Amino acid sequence: MDKALMDHNIDVSVCTQRAVCWIVRSAAAKVTTGEGGSLDKIIDGIASNTLLERLVRGTALQEAIRYGRRDKDCSVIYSKCPITQEAIQRIARNFMTGIV
Repeated sequence: MDKALMDHNIDVSVCTQRAVCWIVRSAAAKVTTGEGGSLDKIIDGIASNTLLERLVRGTALQEAIRYGRRDKDCSVIYSKCPITQEAIQRIARNFMTGIV
């Protein structure tokens, strides 16, 4: 998949950060408003876990998680990634369907 993205001049790192930021942001918002399902609660819990924070300290993922938890606009911060939130949702749904 990385090669396919790179063949289309898509920065895999930036798109990964965008996806992480958006997923964390979405889950945190739903949990905060009481609309979060089980998966949202798991994502929010993991994203706010101190062990994960230590594991990703100083990395681009730490930054993406932090922006998502602070409700920042991930599409503006990671504007170099051309993949939309809708595409990320489809990819995530297909992935989850494949493992269930």
